[in-house]
Amino acid sequence: MLENSDGALYDVADRAIASNGSGYAVAWSQYDGSTYSVYTNIYSGGAWTIPVALDNSLNSAIQVTAASDGSGYAIAWQQGTGLVHDINASLYSAGAWSAPILLDNGASDAQTPSAAQFPTGYAVAWHQDDASENPNIFGSIHAGGVWSTPPAAIVQGVWKGSGMLPKMATNRSGVSLAVWPEYHKDVWRVFGSVNGSGTWGTPFLIDTDTTNEVAVATNGTSFMILW
Repeated sequence: MLENSDGALYDVADRAIASNGSGYAVAWSQYDGSTYSVYTNIYSGGAWTIPVALDNSLNSAIQVTAASDGSGYAIAWQQGTGLVHDINASLYSAGAWSAPILLDNGASDAQTPSAAQFPTGYAVAWHQDDASENPNIFGSIHAGGVWSTPPAAIVQGVWKGSGMLPKMATNRSGVSLAVWPEYHKDVWRVFGSVNGSGTWGTPFLIDTDTTNEVAVATNGTSFMILW
């Protein structure tokens, strides 16, 4: 058993896993009797470590995502504040997890983060509400030991206020692809954006009259998108 339940039968949700090529990091959201917290466990050298809590809030932490840069790991999640929902992240390096870092601008609800390796370290994308409570796509890149702030708008919705639920992957050449569904005039469409140099490109249409859920993966060179 990987979870840390202290003998109680508490709910576990939002599982995520990543590999650095020789080991694994798993993360999950677990109810402790009053709120949900994010836990992680590392598999290295044929053994699991003791689960540790990454968030340090009295509010719920859910929607976990994980990635590896080939040596360490990044875990990101949605963190409640009592006012809005933020996107927080923690990095694993040299055997230790960093303190949680706020990635979004904290102005409105941010949800459904997706983490991926990036040439400089990591990238995390999420959807965040605008002033009219419509979700748009944002992202933060980890480079030079810091996360980019404020977060970059990958797209303010091709039709503003309609982008949500992003997914992301990065190939061996360091090219990242973010994909997401957008809703406009009773039709779901799938869009994508490419980042190969630290800047997100113009969104492009992938499919029309489709679904509100997407997934993306890479074989190291090309990408496959599922919807």
